[in-house]
Parts: sequence; structure tokens; C-alpha cells
Amino acid sequence: MLIFIIKKTIMNRISKLAGLLAGTLLSLAGYQALACSCRPLTVKEAYDNARVVVIGKVLSVRYLTGPDVVVSKPVDQMTIQEKYQNGITEKIVTVQVKSRIKGKEQGRIIEVTTGLGGGDCGVHFEENKDYIIYAYAKEGGNGRYATGICSTTKPYTKAECKTLKKIKKGKA
Repeated sequence: MLIFIIKKTIMNRISKLAGLLAGTLLSLAGYQALACSCRPLTVKEAYDNARVVVIGKVLSVRYLTGPDVVVSKPVDQMTIQEKYQNGITEKIVTVQVKSRIKGKEQGRIIEVTTGLGGGDCGVHFEENKDYIIYAYAKEGGNGRYATGICSTTKPYTKAECKTLKKIKKGKA
């Protein structure tokens, strides 16, 4: 009888631990379930959907924070989750335009906003690297543009650049 009680106690504890573990895993999976999902676009579709298409060099990447945001460590050292918890939800990317494929001339420097990445469709930009940026006018964005991975913004490639130039000339 004593062995039965001990087995039952052990089984109850294992059951509780399994439930706790399952709950923890589900809560973490919920964070990943917010992942960005979009249909891959052809270069032509991306071009047609964009308001502006530029080839440019990223000069800086900074985080958009509200006036009341006080953080305990530098933003670039935070995880994505910590950024969201601190009200930081967008990056502002300053781009030196090398070539404008589509859109009105807005100067040699433009600002593009994007999400943080990790599920919100934000593009990972690195300073001093060239990108092909497919963007749209940001509503209430004070002349800024917005982009995301669904617009197919990506690091520069010669092949895609050639395709874009053909599309612009109406030959693709």
C-alpha cells in the first residue's frame, strides 16, 4: 500500500511538471506564432506594388522610441522581446540613394521605417551595406517610407538590379 501511495505522489508531481513545461513551451511558441508570413513576389510584382524602388547604402539604423521611453540598457543590446516590452516597435533606416529605379526624386537621402524583425516582417538592415529597397509611403510618416520583408527588400544583387532596369524600360 505504501508503494502505491509513493507511486501516486511521484506521478502527480511528474504530471504537474509536465503541465508546467507544456505551458511554458506553448507560451514561447505563441511568441513565434506571430511570425511574418507572405507570398514570395517576383521582381516585377515587387516593382509594381512599390511606390518607390531604390538602390542605396544604409548610413544608419536607429530605433523609434516614444518621448516617455526610459530604458535600462542600450537599445541595440536588447532582445526583440525587450524592445517590445519597452515600447520600441520600429527602426528608422537612413539610406543614401545611389540609384532611383521608381518614384519621384526625393533627394539623395531618404528615411525608411521597418519593424524590428523576428515576426513583425521587419527587414534586418546593416550599416554600410547596399540594399534594393521596395517601399511605400508611410501613412502619417512625415515623408518617410516604410518597407518589410514581404515587399522583398533585400541586400543588393547585380542580377536583381539588371532585372529592375529591364522592368523600368518595359522590357521584362
